[in-house]
Amino acid sequence: MTSRPTPFGLAIVTIAWLALIPTACKKARKGPASIEVRDRPTLKLESQRSLIKNSPVTDVIPRQATMVLSIGSYAWFSRSVGLDSLRKRHRSLFDKSAKNDFVDAADLGALTKAGIDINGPLTLLEVGGFSGINVSILKLTDAKALQAAFKAKFPKGLVTVIGETTILHHPDEGRTLVRRGWAIQLETKKSALKPKIPALALFLASLSPADSLAKSATFRQLQRQLDYGKDLFLFVNLPQLMGRDPGGLSSSVLGGIGALGIGANLKGGTIVAKFTVAMPQKGPLRRLLKRGTPPIGWTVLDKRPSFALRLQLDFDAMLKQLADPKSAAMLRQLKTQLTAPTPLGTNGADILKMFTGKIEAYVTLAPTIVKDRSAYEAHALLQLADVKGVQSLLAKLSELAASEIGVKKTAEQRWYAIYIPPIKKTIRFGVLQSHLVVTTDEALITRMAKGERSSFVDKLANPTLKTMFRANDVVFYYLDGAAIARLAEIGSKKNSADDVFIATARELGTLAVAVDGIGDALSGPIVLQLSSPSLAAWLEKVMPLFIKADELAKKRRNKK
Repeated sequence: MTSRPTPFGLAIVTIAWLALIPTACKKARKGPASIEVRDRPTLKLESQRSLIKNSPVTDVIPRQATMVLSIGSYAWFSRSVGLDSLRKRHRSLFDKSAKNDFVDAADLGALTKAGIDINGPLTLLEVGGFSGINVSILKLTDAKALQAAFKAKFPKGLVTVIGETTILHHPDEGRTLVRRGWAIQLETKKSALKPKIPALALFLASLSPADSLAKSATFRQLQRQLDYGKDLFLFVNLPQLMGRDPGGLSSSVLGGIGALGIGANLKGGTIVAKFTVAMPQKGPLRRLLKRGTPPIGWTVLDKRPSFALRLQLDFDAMLKQLADPKSAAMLRQLKTQLTAPTPLGTNGADILKMFTGKIEAYVTLAPTIVKDRSAYEAHALLQLADVKGVQSLLAKLSELAASEIGVKKTAEQRWYAIYIPPIKKTIRFGVLQSHLVVTTDEALITRMAKGERSSFVDKLANPTLKTMFRANDVVFYYLDGAAIARLAEIGSKKNSADDVFIATARELGTLAVAVDGIGDALSGPIVLQLSSPSLAAWLEKVMPLFIKADELAKKRRNKK
């Protein structure tokens, strides 16, 4: 599959124009009317008794777990994803993947008969040192009934006992452990990993309570912090994952970070979640973020963006972090580059200090972008800490580069324009509303010059998105799946793999993520709006795409 521009990449490219485009402000004129923006809070998710706070399954999960996904009820999960309907439509696939199972996972009646509590949780996890081996856990009502179901399917199946744990040996080297009222299944499709299953089974069978996830300080801290998500929770042990890269870039930026937790609720085709990750006040990443003034972009953009990225950064803290001898070599090298003299009479570090750190980037792709590569608009707004300093700097930039790339004055004396052939766009740029503004949309300049508001947010039907676009978050990210599909079409080689990716992206819907809390933990809302009215309906559409993608992946592996 070809490489594709990502939403993050588009935002970075938009901001990077500032390094390529000579910008200038001419003689002082009477300034435009100021656009006032009220400081609005982010989407507030009502605290509730989250699933993570009541998760007895963690007693049989080792503290070495790198990832845990727990769903409150297996029966609820089955109904939400339309498991029975999916099995009927894709029976051959289900039969193939379940040939070594002794209970039909899509048959709630069969599960109940086999002693499974279908109203209990379904938990999936990965254990450090055993990556690639799938571990799933279900609550039991009758351990003897489960063993009877195993013997009925595999009369010659081996059954062993280690302490209080009974181990059922599958014909394919998989294992099911019956332990403390739970059924723990271990399996993998990778032949090279199957020899590791016995070792993992022995490890789980002999797990002491003190070594369980329930007793992990990292997990217990997360339990105290996450107050949302009745339907499911996700736990990711970031410190353990980062341990694989000691002294590397991730350690330099994420040093001191705790576990990531996400609690979510599903209603129809909307998944609303809250995330939290422990972050010491003096941690590297925490120091880079700060809360500033509200965003202004949403007040003047009249078209809903396909991608949006807003950041509020502390450039002073960033420069100190780059100079820290404990930082990764890559960061220290960046510091050297920023402090090197430039033809402008200053260096990159001093230029950064002219900005407050509030950055907004927006990109809107038209439906015709695939045929007309210029059918998009892009904007970057950077708040200024030193307006006069930036104006002086931009004037020098303009003088240095005008003869090189042909900067032209526009009718509006504040603004300059330059046509860039590779992107088939005229870029307009200047200083207004205490921001350095770079845009492809001349109408945006006119509105900001007049102090006029014209917001796409007022036209949004979704109140959740309205709140998130308007909020004064430290970080905000938004993407539209249909836009990803259009970008993929541009770079497509017109093969089956690309077709699957494009079709899947088109069904994604929209995603919005915000960082609002920056105290002892970074936290904020996540809203995923699927393209279908329910998760089950969405899976009905995308499952054939997933199957095709899997088949293509197998063909590529076989060719190797």
